[in-house]
Amino acid sequence: MMTPSTIKSMWTLHTDSNSDKCSDQIQIFSLENDQTFLVLDIIYRLSLFIMSFFTIANIPQLTNRPGFQSLVTLVSMVKALQIPDTEPESHDSRLAADLYRLQSWYKKIIKMSSMDLDKYQQFVQTVNEIFGRISGKSDPVVKETTLSTKMQKQVKKMLPSLKEKEEKSDLKDKLKKMETELGEIIPNNIRELIKKQIEDWEKKDKMFVSTKASDYVMEQLENNSCLTLTAPSGVGKSFIARHTALLLLKEGYNIIPVYSPTDIKDYYQPGKQPVFIVDDICGNFTANQQQIENWEQLLPVIKTIIADKCCKIIVSCRLQVYKDEKFNILAPFKSCECNLISDKLCLASFEKTNIANNYIGTSMRDIDDLSQNCDFFPLLCSLYHEKKDVDVKEFFKNPFAVYKNELDKLNEHGDEGKYRICSLALCVLFNNHLEEKWFQGKVTKRQKLIIKDTYNACGLDRQISKAKLQHALDTLDGTFICKQNGIYRTVHDKLFDFLAHYFGKKMIECLIDHGDSGLVHERFICQKSQDDQKSNIDFIVEIQDDYLESYLERFIQDWSSGNVTVVFKNINIKVSSFERHLLQYLLRLDKSEQVTLASIKDTVIPKEVYGSGNTPLIRACYGGYTDIVQWMLHNDVDVDQCRDDGVTGLLMASQNGHTDIVKLLLEKNPNVDLCTKKGCSPLLWASTKGHTDIVKLLLERNPNVDLCDKNGYSPLLWASTKGHTDIVKVTVREEILMLIYVTRMAYSPRTWPIYKGHTVYSKVTVREESEC
Repeated sequence: MMTPSTIKSMWTLHTDSNSDKCSDQIQIFSLENDQTFLVLDIIYRLSLFIMSFFTIANIPQLTNRPGFQSLVTLVSMVKALQIPDTEPESHDSRLAADLYRLQSWYKKIIKMSSMDLDKYQQFVQTVNEIFGRISGKSDPVVKETTLSTKMQKQVKKMLPSLKEKEEKSDLKDKLKKMETELGEIIPNNIRELIKKQIEDWEKKDKMFVSTKASDYVMEQLENNSCLTLTAPSGVGKSFIARHTALLLLKEGYNIIPVYSPTDIKDYYQPGKQPVFIVDDICGNFTANQQQIENWEQLLPVIKTIIADKCCKIIVSCRLQVYKDEKFNILAPFKSCECNLISDKLCLASFEKTNIANNYIGTSMRDIDDLSQNCDFFPLLCSLYHEKKDVDVKEFFKNPFAVYKNELDKLNEHGDEGKYRICSLALCVLFNNHLEEKWFQGKVTKRQKLIIKDTYNACGLDRQISKAKLQHALDTLDGTFICKQNGIYRTVHDKLFDFLAHYFGKKMIECLIDHGDSGLVHERFICQKSQDDQKSNIDFIVEIQDDYLESYLERFIQDWSSGNVTVVFKNINIKVSSFERHLLQYLLRLDKSEQVTLASIKDTVIPKEVYGSGNTPLIRACYGGYTDIVQWMLHNDVDVDQCRDDGVTGLLMASQNGHTDIVKLLLEKNPNVDLCTKKGCSPLLWASTKGHTDIVKLLLERNPNVDLCDKNGYSPLLWASTKGHTDIVKVTVREEILMLIYVTRMAYSPRTWPIYKGHTVYSKVTVREESEC
């Protein structure tokens, strides 16, 4: 039987020493007729064509190789034969019949997802028999021969017409469609969105000025697949990230902006060259716990992508978010940091001069004096480039005073000016994400109330239509506002920070009543803590005592509507004075309302998203809000309630080391063996994190110490692996089974620490066992 290896051995490429061109010279059967030889040549190519694209186990995407049909058609043209429409008899040995058989195999293969050994042997046998029939010998003699110049010209004349026929055929259209569907996993609407975004980046990139920081980023990407740009807002993180992506685009990479953490998982293709751009990861003001948890779930995928040397991930992150201890769990994004305000990468004097000349012109003087106390110098240059109607020195000394004066002047320009103020206020109310479609259709009751309260707060004494508000917003395009993909937002996040602060002072009650939940719970504080006063977070809005009751009312309103996760991420709740005010407000509610609030579930986070099904108890246990947990337990909350992924309040408190909360929960006799869908128990998390006191409390409840997570790791194994000596001692003294084979490799709590290098802990476990 002819095998793939013997077929391949028939083919060689030689260079004609008398010609500059490389011609195909084929070791083929000894035949004198050029035309017959060409038939054999093409049939041989057909067999190689198919065999080179599949193994016995798997069928490749022959649909991506429509040239097969051309080869079959070419053979029929050379011999002036018509391929029959019906299957020939088995004894039919005509060339036309053999062509039918080859074409039939082609049609079968493109529909297959796998091929067993019998089918494979049938195909090889068919090709072998066809070679034998055309050569006239069952064991043909092979010799080297070359197509004549005349025959080569004939073939060249045939190929263009064949190509034209194939391109017009239904088969070609289907193949192209299938190839696109198989090769392109990003939906059409998203691809169009990405295309427009890249075009916008390219337009703005014309103003980019290279710096040592941008050069350093490119250098680091040579040896790192993941890189994080950090700095306060306005320093140029996003601009450098996008510029770098455009440079990589020229090297063959495909730019994929990440709008949601799952985009990386959904759009990653092994072996391709994507460069993922993640802007303002985990929050553009403070660290967003929900986003951190969402990224945490994708860490295995991120690590796989980073291991793929063809892929790059470029992340920009606000410095206050990056430094938040909650962000530390996202280790891949901490592996290569480029801090743009560090001594190594901050803008040098000549770089500031170059940027200023590019955006402002040569009239800029004393740049160092104007920029020495300003981290966001690049942003100021960009903003001034769009304005150019104020004194440059005044603008750079106090840019937001300039914007404040401009807003104040709008207020003095009659109704038209106030319409613009109202439209900007709407952008703030919607947390810098005002959709164009909000202005379409009839005015709803909710919209009517928002518009009424907004124009009253802005000093208008009569109703304003949605159409007028949108028109006013459009007139601010390019100064305060830009519209992209149907979304109105400020030209830069730093400018939004200022606007949120400006309107927070001007119309705080309206913002409390109607503002987006993220805005209300993230940017407003009731009392600045010492940490807040020392932080570099600008434009936090302070809530005066007169509005505290309204703020608490909004807090409860969001809570009761099922927005549990956002409510318990409120930046105020960790401040003891606010927690006290909140509890006093809760205790004034009817008992039935208190019971309902204590047990309500989050209805905002979709089921498929990590953290869905959150409850107030779970979030309070996570945050360590002891007094609030106690209030919930007094209101008949189910202590064993869990999220959709199986996480309980006891597990959260055990994981984060909140001993007092664990004590409160244990008084309610919870099921200490409740595990998450990943098999994690409270004891396992407490042992992993090294919370010895909590481990002792849990052991008093006689938990199943042999419960292992989905990877087969027990609490004792985790404690040993992490080097938590005290927990290992506690578990041994409690006569916990020492040698549990918890992994496929049968590592025990003794052998695993030795493998990991913790030999001291192995000695501890052995010694303690001998003492028991």
